[in-house]
Amino acid sequence: MNAIRLSLLVLTLVCGGCVAWRSDVAGHVWGRVLDQNTHQPVARARLYDQRDPSNVIVSAADGSFDLPNVMAWHHVPMVVRGPDLTHNHFLIIEAPGYHAAAEYMPIETDWPNRTIYLTPDTAAKPTVTAH
Repeated sequence: MNAIRLSLLVLTLVCGGCVAWRSDVAGHVWGRVLDQNTHQPVARARLYDQRDPSNVIVSAADGSFDLPNVMAWHHVPMVVRGPDLTHNHFLIIEAPGYHAAAEYMPIETDWPNRTIYLTPDTAAKPTVTAH
């Protein structure tokens, strides 16, 4: 009987104080993606929050993008600590012909009119020479 009471007490302490809520973990981000060298728009760049790579948006022909705020469920247990959702939020930007970029995203605040510059991938391409 004491083992059952002890188990119930432990279970109550671990889960009894759990609070769950859904809130923003990254704000609304919008702006443009531009070529670092030419400052021309980068169309069809893929942008996503690194914590949710399934939620991809694509920049328009003028390089503009609009990533809505990221929502997540949080819980605060009394004894066992949950995941830390307050650090290392990055916006990943990928486009063909450019090096991928990772931009730090502010937490729970909007990030308006952000200009993101991508560096062209200037890796040597094989060239055909006449013999």
